[in-house]
Amino acid sequence: MEPQGGSREVQRAAVAFAADHGFGKRAAKMAEHYPAVGIEKRTIRRTTRAPGERAFDEGTGKRAAATGAGLDPPWRRPGVAVLAVEYDRRNLRPGTLPPIEWGDRPVEYTEKRQREKRQPVTEWQPVNVGVVHEPGKVAVRYTARFGETDAAFDDRFGRAGLAGWSMNTVTRGIADGARPIRTQRAERFRVRRPATVACAGPAQSAFQFILDRPHAKETLMPAGEVLGPPQGKTAEPWADAQLEPIEPGRVGSRITRRRRLATQRETPVLRKTADYFAHNRDAVDYARFRAQGCSIGSGRVESAPTHGVQDRLKRPGRWWHPEPVDPMRAWRVMRVNHGWEAYWPPQAAAAAARAVALRQPHLDLAA
Repeated sequence: MEPQGGSREVQRAAVAFAADHGFGKRAAKMAEHYPAVGIEKRTIRRTTRAPGERAFDEGTGKRAAATGAGLDPPWRRPGVAVLAVEYDRRNLRPGTLPPIEWGDRPVEYTEKRQREKRQPVTEWQPVNVGVVHEPGKVAVRYTARFGETDAAFDDRFGRAGLAGWSMNTVTRGIADGARPIRTQRAERFRVRRPATVACAGPAQSAFQFILDRPHAKETLMPAGEVLGPPQGKTAEPWADAQLEPIEPGRVGSRITRRRRLATQRETPVLRKTADYFAHNRDAVDYARFRAQGCSIGSGRVESAPTHGVQDRLKRPGRWWHPEPVDPMRAWRVMRVNHGWEAYWPPQAAAAAARAVALRQPHLDLAA
């Protein structure tokens, strides 16, 4: 008998190497650790993708179930006291290989496999990343989804359900102040108890949106490029100076002043800045948030793409076909959520059950 590379342990090792390294390095590592198993680069790619699709579907199903559990009925569970939910968006460059229109030119072929050459067409697309955690606790739950913004917010609500969210939980959403982001958060985390239900506790779950302070400063920078030089300041020191009166909650006077200057100078960037802070007036009271023990920055989610998604999927000069992005992302998220060890035993049990089901008809015939 000779090994065919199909055992569960070999597949697990191939996926483990695949989740952390490029396909070429993975083949070398498999050859180093499993020299008796001849497994090629394309086989590792296929071995990684199929279970990755199952892991993606399984993770989506768990979050969907948690979303349902969070809504039905959340007023009957004690839940955790406070949850922080952070959001960020990073870009990934997927691409395809459409045929080249050669026209009158001779067709060119690849040197190694002698296949017709193709020209990659790539486009930057968003990966929505989220983090759910209890303030002061070490445990963190991550989500990441390629595109599909609505589904990405559903993922975060599902993770919050897994983390113990209920109507008794005070949820603090930390992100930039774009209207869709804030609206999507509020729609999911502000749940009202039906009037026909009589029980103790709040009639509506509490949700506080906090404008990530670095994003607030970033939003002030374009206005600083206009108003800073007359005061002898560059954009960044000017933005820092503007945040000082905003910190204790005096954002109203800043908004009024920006709108007046925008009218006088006919400068759209000042009007845009004023409208942005007017929309997030209640989300920049940083002194009060600090006094309540709230975080005012989305540092955890800012670092999440580095070790969760970007470390594997976004490297210099590389691009991905869109189809394997979610399977690979599922492996990365599973790793950072510490679900790796729990994933494999059920897979082995399911494989054993399939083997029994396939063998039983033959045993029945032999009997």
